[in-house]
Amino acid sequence: MTETPISPTGVGAIDSAETAVLTLHSHTSWARPELDEHTHLSVGFEAGQDLDQRAATAARTIEEFGAPVHVVASGSDGAVAVRLAVARPDLVKSLVLADCSPASDLGDVTDELPTVTAPALVVAACPDGTSGLEESQTLAGQIPNGVFVVIDHVELPAHGSRPGSFSAWSNSFISIVEGLRSLDSDAVADPPSTRTPA
Repeated sequence: MTETPISPTGVGAIDSAETAVLTLHSHTSWARPELDEHTHLSVGFEAGQDLDQRAATAARTIEEFGAPVHVVASGSDGAVAVRLAVARPDLVKSLVLADCSPASDLGDVTDELPTVTAPALVVAACPDGTSGLEESQTLAGQIPNGVFVVIDHVELPAHGSRPGSFSAWSNSFISIVEGLRSLDSDAVADPPSTRTPA
């Protein structure tokens, strides 16, 4: 399979100067997911922080930035991203969840998934092409605006094994969310005029 790089003006390019991504990542053996063409924020979690404390730390980072962001998480930090999106939907434009599970050593957010209002892209590696997708399917299936992408025959994590594919899917998804948000903003800013009969 040939990877196609994303150009600044090509498919999946993120053209909003205000587009920012917060990456949640504490997996000890995986590299941090990386995307191009936007402002990057990251957060460091202190040892021993639980799920709510991590979500609160992430929320403070976004508040300091001063605008809602797209949240990218991998592994067990997917649960932190979900908790953040549920507790502070005003801070989260979308979720990109890379090889995540709703249940981890940090806690279980399965029951919260139907209340996530942000759109979510769930990307999962499938080493043998058939199995190991149940947890990612749960995320994508129970989040109301969830999209599920499987990258077949690659080792976990997908963002490490196929960074070009992960970046292409993620950047395209974020661009779509930005476009939809822009349309919503235009609709609010310029409501259709109404005429009253003379």
